[in-house]
Amino acid sequence: MQTVALTPLEDAIKRLSQQLECLSIPEHPTLVQLQVKLSTTQALPWLNEQVEFPKLYWQSRDHQTEAAISGSVDTWWLDQACANKATWRRHQTHSEQLDWRYYGGHGFTLGDPRVTEMGGNRLYLPKHEFRRQGDQHWLLFYVAIEPSQWRAQIRKAQAELNNLKAPAPLRAPTLSVSQQEHQPDYSGWEQLVENLTQAQQQLEIPKVVLCRETKLTTEHSPNCWQLLQTWQRQQPHCYHFGIQTNEHSSFFGCSPERLFHRQQQHLQTEALAGTCSRHQDAAQTARMADQLMQDQKNILENRLVADDIQQQLTPLTEHLSIESPAHLVELTQVSHLCRDIHAQLKANVSDQDLLQALHPTAAVGGLPRQSAQQYLIKHEPVKRGWYAGVFGMVGDESSEYCVTIRSIQQHNRELSLYTGAGIVEGSEPCSEWHELNSKLASAMAVVQPAYHE
Repeated sequence: MQTVALTPLEDAIKRLSQQLECLSIPEHPTLVQLQVKLSTTQALPWLNEQVEFPKLYWQSRDHQTEAAISGSVDTWWLDQACANKATWRRHQTHSEQLDWRYYGGHGFTLGDPRVTEMGGNRLYLPKHEFRRQGDQHWLLFYVAIEPSQWRAQIRKAQAELNNLKAPAPLRAPTLSVSQQEHQPDYSGWEQLVENLTQAQQQLEIPKVVLCRETKLTTEHSPNCWQLLQTWQRQQPHCYHFGIQTNEHSSFFGCSPERLFHRQQQHLQTEALAGTCSRHQDAAQTARMADQLMQDQKNILENRLVADDIQQQLTPLTEHLSIESPAHLVELTQVSHLCRDIHAQLKANVSDQDLLQALHPTAAVGGLPRQSAQQYLIKHEPVKRGWYAGVFGMVGDESSEYCVTIRSIQQHNRELSLYTGAGIVEGSEPCSEWHELNSKLASAMAVVQPAYHE
C-alpha cells in the first residue's frame, strides 16, 4: 500500500489533533494553548485562505515578530480594566513556553463606534495563529473549554482544525480607480492652517495635527491582503498590520511610528515628527535631508512631541533618557526626524497605563492634548476612525504597539487613505499640503503602481 506524504500544514494539523485528543476534562473553565513547529510558511498567503473571521496580521518593525490570526477565543476590551479580560485558567500541552499574545488595537478616539464595528477597540486571543519569532515558525491553536461542555467543545475544535486551509500565492493587485477626492480640499485646508497659525490661536494650542482623507472608488472590491503584501515589500522598514472582520471591510497599513515596545520593565518609545520628501536624485535627497536636520519649524515640532512624551511618562518611570539631537529615519518617499526614548518602568505599571499615558501623542493629536483634541472634534472635517490609533500585540513578557498612520480603511469598493501634518508656528498651507502628498505616495504606489505626485 502506497503511503501518501503529508504536507507541512497537514502534518501540523494532525499533530494538533492528537494533542487535542489527549486533553482531559478540566475542573474549571480553561483556555488551552496547543502548538506545533512548522517549516517556513508565508503568513499573508496562509491568512488570505482562511475562512474564519476576524483575521488579523502583525509584523514588528524589526521583522523579528510576525503573526497571522484567524478567529478568536477571547476578547479583551481596551476601554475596560485589565481584570475584565478572561480570568479563566490557562493550560499548555507542551514543555516549550510560548507567550500568550492578544492582538488588535483601537482608533484615534477610544470607543469610537465606527472602529468597534470594524473589529477595533479590543484585543483578540487567537483561535488559529501562525507565529514567527526570528527564524522559528509555529502553528498555534487555542481552545476554550467549559467542564460541562467538554465533549462537544472538543468535537467542535477538531472540526475547526480540519477546516484550516493551505496557503496559496497572492496575486499582485490590479485596481482601476474611477473616482478620487480629498476631504478637506485645498481651499478648506488653507483656511484651517491659516486659522491655526494665528498668534492668539498659537498661544492657546501651539500644535494641532490635521488629517486629510483621500477617498478612492475602485472598479471592483480589492483584496486587502494582496495590497498589504505589495505595500510591505515596498516599505520594509515599517510595522505592517491589518484587520478584516468580514469580506467587505478591512483596515491595514505600513507605519513607521512606534508607540511603545515593552520588554518586562524596559520601555522604548520615540518622538517621530518632522518630515521632508525624498527625491529620485540622490544628491537632491541628501540636500533635502540636511535642510530637514536644520529646519527650525521641524525641530520645534519634534521637540514638542518629545517633551510631551517625557511629561506623560515621568510619573510611570524610575528614569528616562531622550536622544539628542534627533536622527534621520529614511523611508521610500519621505524622511522623518526621530528621537529614541528609553525608560525603566516602575513596578506594577501596566500596558493599559502606558496606552493611556502615550496615546494620542503630540505627533498625531497636538498640544496641549485635551485642547488639541477638542479643536479637532469641533473643526476637523474628517472622521478618523482607525487612523492615528494603535495596533499591536500584548504578551506577558513583552508588548508592542505602532501608531496607525500610513493606513487604508476599506469598505467594498471604497478606499480611504489618511495622511496628517503637524501645524505649528511657521507652518504654511502649501508646504503642508505638499507634505501630505509625499506621505500619501506610499499608499498610492500600492493602489496605483504608476502613481506620481
